[in-house]
Amino acid sequence: MLNHNIKQQIKKWALEKPLEEICGLLIKSNNDLFPFLCKNISSEPDKHFHLNIYDYLRASKEGTILGVFHSHDYDTASQLDIQNSKAHNLYSVIYCKNDDKFIELFGNEYNYVEKYLGRKFDVYKFDCYELTKEYYKNELGINLPEFGRDKNWYQNMPKLIEDNWARYFTEVKDKQKNDILLFQIRHDYISHMAIYLGGNLMLHVELNRESKIDVLSDKWLKRLNKVVRYKKNKK
Repeated sequence: MLNHNIKQQIKKWALEKPLEEICGLLIKSNNDLFPFLCKNISSEPDKHFHLNIYDYLRASKEGTILGVFHSHDYDTASQLDIQNSKAHNLYSVIYCKNDDKFIELFGNEYNYVEKYLGRKFDVYKFDCYELTKEYYKNELGINLPEFGRDKNWYQNMPKLIEDNWARYFTEVKDKQKNDILLFQIRHDYISHMAIYLGGNLMLHVELNRESKIDVLSDKWLKRLNKVVRYKKNKK
């Protein structure tokens, strides 16, 4: 879900206070996500964080609160972090200062998606369609077909997605969990897909990047070509 700018801002705040855990909230406003820094009022700020309730109230006026972030020194999420995320069904982001890395916890609603995250793009082995196939098989018990392709399929088979989606999916106007989002990115044809998770979030992997959850922001909505849903009674 986090983009580069959000990560850099959280990292900057964390490095400015190396002797304590910084904390804050993740706010969605006009389909965009941004971090809102709060004061850590814990009696032991070097070991724990406790959000200031007045910061929470101020943040709630800026948009919808989607989650919380904080920093700590060690390289894994603590059991308390995991328990809090699941108990409150809370999206939680942790910046690990010593290892310069981010950990994302998705509470109960999205924790099943964690196994698909942080995996490197690889044409045919783990590209946007292979991710979709794996998700549909594991989560929905649906086996999508194989489509042979190589790293040059954009040039050699530019209509690959368009020529095949209608055989297995039908276009819809609304968006429901597990629908497929088809995008046009730097082309005049569909070249990318993502799985809609609900809550304005999507799971996908982009060219030469790692798989992640993204907010379906205005940037992505401008590229969205159509929304499609699997045909349960396909012949």
